[in-house]
Amino acid sequence: MARGAKLEEYRNAYYELTGKASDNARQLAFAGIAVIWVFKSNAAGPGIPLIPKELIWAGLCFCFALGADLLHYAYSGAAWGIWARKQERKGLGQEDRVLAPKWINWITLVFFWGKIIAVAAGYGFVTRFVAKLL
Repeated sequence: MARGAKLEEYRNAYYELTGKASDNARQLAFAGIAVIWVFKSNAAGPGIPLIPKELIWAGLCFCFALGADLLHYAYSGAAWGIWARKQERKGLGQEDRVLAPKWINWITLVFFWGKIIAVAAGYGFVTRFVAKLL
């Protein structure tokens, strides 16, 4: 009796879990920006919001995460689309089996992990700020 699962099952789990992680990171980045907005003041004058200095880095992390999220999907879509089109131009059909180059996901992974780390860092800054208030 065979043990484990098919490689395809592991790969599908990877795609599902990283997709959910990306969705959660995006939502948490927007929520983090909302938290920063709650702590703003109008000390600079009416209509001029002032964000506490401690939260500036958090805001930058959340904005970086959202930018990395966009670039993650934009690059990935472009890279795979261009690579697939090159295979078609070589005469390969939709049912032909080919090996993708190992490098094609490297930049995608940099953007993926960059956004995850940026969201975590942003919440680290928010946590430190809130802890000082207590």
